[in-house]
Amino acid sequence: MDVGGRRRPGVFAAALVERLPLLPVVEEDALHDDDQRDHFLTRAYAHARVERLLAGDWSAGDLVRFHSAEKLLLLAHAPAAYASLGRLVSEAGVRPRDELGAAYREGVAAALAAPATRGRHANTLQHLAGMLPGGEDPRLAGQIERFRLGDARRAPLLARIEALALEHGVDYVAAQTYVRPYPRALMAV
Repeated sequence: MDVGGRRRPGVFAAALVERLPLLPVVEEDALHDDDQRDHFLTRAYAHARVERLLAGDWSAGDLVRFHSAEKLLLLAHAPAAYASLGRLVSEAGVRPRDELGAAYREGVAAALAAPATRGRHANTLQHLAGMLPGGEDPRLAGQIERFRLGDARRAPLLARIEALALEHGVDYVAAQTYVRPYPRALMAV
């Protein structure tokens, strides 16, 4: 709804945001921009992963494994938040479960609230490539640099890194949600 020259959310959207403040929402127009759509989908799928974990009978080990798989995604968006969440995860088994889950849920939402910069994405891609046999391939490095400069898309780089990780059995890289933050078919960036 457009009121006084400013776009305002509809009644349903406002009620939804009030009831579920951590649920990622976006204006429809933003979905037409590749970067904004990527950021929204990254947040929405991360939110779903966190909710799925915390809805079950999770253990301290489950939270540690989850946080490990989310590491590079969180680092690409907010390195300080990743460290803070790591300290929070270390309190698993000591801090009350409900309190820890709520704090972790809020921390992930806050960490992913701001889009990752192209530079942080490029650094994350270089980090992943460096963990792979042949990751020092000048062609891959060149593709990452072209991405950093805005002359290449990230989706093909993620697909290539994932394929190399699977081919060489580098499970840590293949398991990182950064490599596939949401279904590849939805990825345009």
